[in-house]
Amino acid sequence: MVASLEASGLLDVERPVAALTPDQRQQQKRTSVRQARIEDVVLAAWQETGDGVAFERAIEAQGLSLALGDKVPVVVDTTGNAHPLARLIGKAAKAATLGLRP
Repeated sequence: MVASLEASGLLDVERPVAALTPDQRQQQKRTSVRQARIEDVVLAAWQETGDGVAFERAIEAQGLSLALGDKVPVVVDTTGNAHPLARLIGKAAKAATLGLRP
């Protein structure tokens, strides 16, 4: 079986990665707040501002806020759910670089 999979090249294919974790998917379903929207807002604010105060004002203008989580800074959405700031920026930047978002 393995030999036929190798011969057909099926073992060399990159494994798909889900856009959202199961927890994120449930949170999005429960709150109707799209994770991609939060990522886009945070990345745009990060790229367009030059300091922390301007960044905080830019995301607050979009209905989000910054807070200090248990271990890392988080972005709090309109429903009170926290999203790790560094993860949002990294994921949105990667998606933009790969052309997955406009």
